[in-house]
Amino acid sequence: EVFAGIGVISLGPLPLSSWGYNENIEPIEYDLSKAKEILKNKGFQDRNRNKIIDKDGKEFVLNIITNIEDA
Repeated sequence: EVFAGIGVISLGPLPLSSWGYNENIEPIEYDLSKAKEILKNKGFQDRNRNKIIDKDGKEFVLNIITNIEDA
C-alpha cells in the first residue's frame, strides 16, 4: 500500500501522469539485499559508518535538479 492507498508505485523515473511515461517498461523487483550486494561488488562501502556509502573513500553524492514551476 502506497500513500494511504491513493499512491501508485512508479516503474521508472517518470510518473504515470507524464507525457514521457512508457507503459512498456518492465518493472524491476525491489530487492534491497541484491542492491547492496551489487554496490558492494562495485566497491561501495560505508567506510565512516554514517549510513552513506562511498566508493574509494569518495562520498556518494546525488544531485537532483527540479523545476519549481512544474512541481
